[in-house]
Amino acid sequence: MGTVDGNVQSPFFLIFPVKSASDMQTLALTLPPLIPKLFDAADIIGTLHFARFVVLGETTLAFVSEYDGELRDYVMDFTKHLGPIFDTIFAHVVDPPPTPVAKNAEALLEWVKAHNIEPLAFYSAYPNLSVGDIKTLAMAEHR
Repeated sequence: MGTVDGNVQSPFFLIFPVKSASDMQTLALTLPPLIPKLFDAADIIGTLHFARFVVLGETTLAFVSEYDGELRDYVMDFTKHLGPIFDTIFAHVVDPPPTPVAKNAEALLEWVKAHNIEPLAFYSAYPNLSVGDIKTLAMAEHR
């Protein structure tokens, strides 16, 4: 998956099948303290519009985001900058890719392709603006 209908941005909706309700409870306690690292990495990567983890049931966790560019680049950036966070999640997931993900990037990419849900429709209020474009415009507005 790359951009949608010529948009700069691409949707991402990754489903993690969690082993048990107990594993989900552990993730619910373990993930929030790691989120600042996600924010720091997002700023370094520079292609992430927004992201969130969402509990969809007792054994389903979702990671939802919008990013610029191609899926492969996105996954490789996350592998490089956020591997430990995803390693933590995968310890609680049914049939995870090999970890550490930083050393198994191609396996992670294949796993992501199998667990990413494609949208029926995708809308963006600013389809041709990248994260960099938006930050530049925001900074110009505040001058």
